[in-house]
Amino acid sequence: MSTVVAPRTDEPRRALRALGALVALTVAGLALTTDAAVAAASARGVAVVGIGLALVKVRIVLTEFVGLRDLPRVRRWFDAWLVVVGVALVVMVVA
Repeated sequence: MSTVVAPRTDEPRRALRALGALVALTVAGLALTTDAAVAAASARGVAVVGIGLALVKVRIVLTEFVGLRDLPRVRRWFDAWLVVVGVALVVMVVA
């Protein structure tokens, strides 16, 4: 028999903060594509920062909207997966 868990009272605020963070990270990623940003840094540097922003966005979505916040063991596996994927992507860009 399953039990029904009442939603937390801070859920709407958490979701709104997460959405705001996702929008801010998206705008930051968009700013990286401007000519000034590419001229100020190398293309590889911009790509590495873009990968980092994308991985942070993935973690926010997984923890806040997929529900991994309440599953610490699964969240640790996904965090490890994000590190492996992030390192692999950075190595591919830099190499």
